[in-house]
Amino acid sequence: MILFLCDNDWANHMHNMANALRLAGVDCIDVKTVPHTFNYESESPIKLRSEINLLIGTSDIIVVFHSCINSFTYVRRHARSSAKIFVFHTGNFYRKRFSFCNTVFNLRVHGTLTNHCEFFKLGAKNMQYVERCVDIKDSMAFKHQVNSPIKIAHYPSNPEIKGTDQIVSMMDEIKGNFDFIYSKEILPHSENMKRISDCDVYIELFKPQIEGLEYGHYGYASLEAASCGKIVITQNLNKDIYEKIYGECPMILVANEKEFKDAILMVSNIEKLAISNLQTKIYKWVKEKHSYRATGERLKQILLAN
Repeated sequence: MILFLCDNDWANHMHNMANALRLAGVDCIDVKTVPHTFNYESESPIKLRSEINLLIGTSDIIVVFHSCINSFTYVRRHARSSAKIFVFHTGNFYRKRFSFCNTVFNLRVHGTLTNHCEFFKLGAKNMQYVERCVDIKDSMAFKHQVNSPIKIAHYPSNPEIKGTDQIVSMMDEIKGNFDFIYSKEILPHSENMKRISDCDVYIELFKPQIEGLEYGHYGYASLEAASCGKIVITQNLNKDIYEKIYGECPMILVANEKEFKDAILMVSNIEKLAISNLQTKIYKWVKEKHSYRATGERLKQILLAN
């Protein structure tokens, strides 16, 4: 049995990975201790620590998500000596404390997973890249419609992390044939997907650094927007890592303000047919490369390797 565990499952990432692995035919249980604030329609079950410890003791493979030191403490206490243990580094905790995390995890884990290309520079053990995934069947229907003028939207889950103030400032400086709509209001996940589905172009992220540390890597909202057939403008400052595993990424990746503004002008000036064609390309890409099924097969290959 494979066990996925953490305390807080940020962005519902662990649950998505577990669903993907189950779809690939692998026996996988995912558990956590804290409910999510976004009211996802499905998330990992909440379990008592005593229940989790019993699962740890009966698992063959264990993956600790989100660099969760607390969960890892219990894994060290209760896991069988034969258990193969992995850690999945995902966000700011590892970014800010990578040296400490490497000290804690590297000597004790079989390998490391991540969905952040910039983390490959930070020294984790046997790191492998596994991109986020989305459940295509649960996404809003791809309408193949383009607004006139085109509608560009930005609905950040965390305005500071997504670079919202800078995005809005740059959009104010751009003159073009488009409507720009943004909101910092946090909605339940299903309602947020509905408002994303109404736009033509979704701006997901512009944040090259966080507190002086390299960032500039898209999150779940980019793939969710892509699964609705939206052109996505975002960042991946280390896209070569992605391309080695998955090939070309059709989202519009920008590295600086000039590239961001050029991207906005480009999408606002091309014909509707060109917009529709790019939307279709992005939709097909996320369905082929980052569906539950595709991601489950990659996870299966990594976790079950000798």
